[in-house]
Amino acid sequence: MCTLPLYNPVDSSGRPHIDTLQALRTSGQFVDIREVRTTWTRRYMGEEYLKLLWTFSGHRAMPEPNRSQFFEEIRGVISAMGGEVIRTYETRALLAKKC
Repeated sequence: MCTLPLYNPVDSSGRPHIDTLQALRTSGQFVDIREVRTTWTRRYMGEEYLKLLWTFSGHRAMPEPNRSQFFEEIRGVISAMGGEVIRTYETRALLAKKC
């Protein structure tokens, strides 16, 4: 089993959406502004995870033979780690009431 660190495709800095929060606060149009975060995990079998990786544009855009080699190397690592991958995700929601 391979456990990967927290993944947030929108903001990998680990900071809340500072610009959006600031815009809500300074607009004067919203009150009770807050951020809600939920962390969750998803277990993928090896081939299922490789299918997920195929959806990432950076992986799809790789030229051959680099792309095939990349996927074969990842397949080997997953196999060596027990055949599954556990990803931790974080879902964030910004909540606010309109004045």
